[in-house]
Amino acid sequence: GMLYTVDVDTGAVTELTPGFEGMVHSLEWPEAARMRLHISRGVADAVTDFDIEARTFDDLPAGDFAFTSFRTAGTTVAATVSGPAHPAEVYTLEGDTWERRTVSNPDLEAVRLSRQAVHTFEASDGVDVEGVLLYPLDFREGVRYPMVIVVHGGPESHYNNAWMTGYSTWGQLLSRRGYFVWYPNYRSSTGRGVEFAKNDHGDLMGREFDDHLDAIRHFADRGWVDADRVGLGGGSYGGYSGAWAATRHTDHFAAAVAFV
Repeated sequence: GMLYTVDVDTGAVTELTPGFEGMVHSLEWPEAARMRLHISRGVADAVTDFDIEARTFDDLPAGDFAFTSFRTAGTTVAATVSGPAHPAEVYTLEGDTWERRTVSNPDLEAVRLSRQAVHTFEASDGVDVEGVLLYPLDFREGVRYPMVIVVHGGPESHYNNAWMTGYSTWGQLLSRRGYFVWYPNYRSSTGRGVEFAKNDHGDLMGREFDDHLDAIRHFADRGWVDADRVGLGGGSYGGYSGAWAATRHTDHFAAAVAFV
């Protein structure tokens, strides 16, 4: 997810985002000296104007938005946006204000949703691991809850602070039934630069899987999670993680799900 240009006459390649601790998803090129990008920085998402000469980012206003896509027409920006309260909807930006244009599922307005928050903890070797955490619907301090870790595939992929409920991300379905749901951007995830994404190279299911075990310890130490009632699941590389949880690390997990 780094940004490059290629000179069509000479074939010369220029790297525009060396060392960027994030990821570039898509771009528009409205002016010779400026690109408009959809980027991630960890779990945070932005549409930003990138100065090609200065190599600087100037984010459009967004709040807690998670962008799926965007388009610019004149002075209007249109985007598909989700977040903790709703799946992707169409928004338009005029000036500094976003206006929601669609309501695809009006029944959600009457549903009490579980709390969703960005959470970071320090792994056992000192590296910060970031992710998105859904709390049990009726969470109370002092009560220990079961937890499910939902592992993304790839592993070159990552979670944004978006709508976290779908066929492979069971967020609200589990949290409404009294579970913590942890979506980790474990080592080898994208969104934090090239070096972080290569942490799995030569060490599949090594340090990256330890991030899941460290998460269990972290949430148990907070007094939130019952370490004897933890599940892990996912698809693709997340499914591989599920198989690893059920075998090599079975002592840490009460249940595991592996698919695709």
